[in-house]
Amino acid sequence: ATIYANNCSLFQYTTTEKIHVAEHELGHALGLQHSSSPDSIMSPTVCDNDISAGDVAGLAAAYPS
Repeated sequence: ATIYANNCSLFQYTTTEKIHVAEHELGHALGLQHSSSPDSIMSPTVCDNDISAGDVAGLAAAYPS
C-alpha cells in the first residue's frame, strides 16, 4: 500500500504526532478499521494515542501465527 501525507497539515504536528499518524495509517494498510476506543492508535483523531492491546488483538486476528 502507499501512504500519502498531506504536507499542508503535517507541518503543524509534533514529531510524536507524526509518528502516531504514520502508525495509524499503517494500521489501515494492514486492514484495521477505526476504533471507538480513545486510547487506540486506530482512533480517528490525532491524540496522544499509542498502540493498544485492542490494536494488537486486531492484527493478531487478521494475521494468525
